[in-house]
Amino acid sequence: MRSMHPGGVLVITTRDFPGQVTVNNDVWRKGGSVLGRMFAFSGPQVGNPTKDTSSALDNVEAALRTADLEADIEAVIVFTAPTAEIEVDGSSDPVIPVEELEAYVRDLEPEVELTNDEREAIVTLLSRGEQVEAPVKTTTRRPVKVKKRAAS
Repeated sequence: MRSMHPGGVLVITTRDFPGQVTVNNDVWRKGGSVLGRMFAFSGPQVGNPTKDTSSALDNVEAALRTADLEADIEAVIVFTAPTAEIEVDGSSDPVIPVEELEAYVRDLEPEVELTNDEREAIVTLLSRGEQVEAPVKTTTRRPVKVKKRAAS
């Protein structure tokens, strides 16, 4: 999810994970007892929010670069489940419960204020949705034609 704030773009990675979650130097794990984790294999997974956030940041940055726009890009990982218990001991990005999101956005300090025209151009770009989130091709190679061999 992408959003605007006074100084740029905010990439929000969400997880709707109930229960204990720990992150230690960008390594994510379900918390709780060993027995509890064994029974939770079929439940929702935490995944790797850090990796997802990094990918989203790269995509937004590439989209802004392609459109010749500049803006600060911030990121935050938000747990939306009201029963989430988050323990953070080293994360590349801020990790907060959803209740703290409004205050987090309000406290973002813009390094440079965007003009209305710049803000409108960025909003228009980001409103393309999935086109911005698609992986960016970094190769300039031409596609190679593959000849199929006849079956013998």
